[in-house]
Amino acid sequence: MDDRPLKIYEKNRIPIDAKTLIKHRLYMALDSDRDKKGKQIVLQNKLLFRIVFDEMNTLTALLHQNSIRFAYLKGISLAIDVYAEPERRHVGDIDIFIAQKDREVVQSLLETAGYRLEALGSGSDMHDVYRKSVCSIEVHYNLFSPKYALINDAVFYDSIVDLTVSGVTLPVLGVQYRLLSLILHLLGHLF
Repeated sequence: MDDRPLKIYEKNRIPIDAKTLIKHRLYMALDSDRDKKGKQIVLQNKLLFRIVFDEMNTLTALLHQNSIRFAYLKGISLAIDVYAEPERRHVGDIDIFIAQKDREVVQSLLETAGYRLEALGSGSDMHDVYRKSVCSIEVHYNLFSPKYALINDAVFYDSIVDLTVSGVTLPVLGVQYRLLSLILHLLGHLF
């Protein structure tokens, strides 16, 4: 058995449960990378993306089963819609957008699913942060800081559409709202 993934994850201090997941569920990802010998970052991104994508499937089912309307945001929504090979885009976390009214219910659902709350009201009271193993989820209940927002979040929430990726249907913002939210998010980092 190829132990490259285990070495990569040990080097990056990823918990043992993620190593087990890779060893048993993601081993096949190595076959597609034989031509890229030595490019561990590409392999690491692909393995991490598969973990994140599996978690997105679980999260989507959990939220839909509990009638929570939501959309994937930022980098992960770009990866699944814009990239020819989504696993080539580095993903650091999973960002979702929910209605403010669903915040407490989503918190309870995530905690029941094994996520631990790391931060309430991060980013100028825009999102909460949860973590489980290698996955971090930012639950946005405001897209823009309430102090400076000139745009109503409800317009973005109303734009949610389904996108099918690898046979899995995932909710995202409508394309024009996704682009606008990315631009405004970037401006928030710049100013």
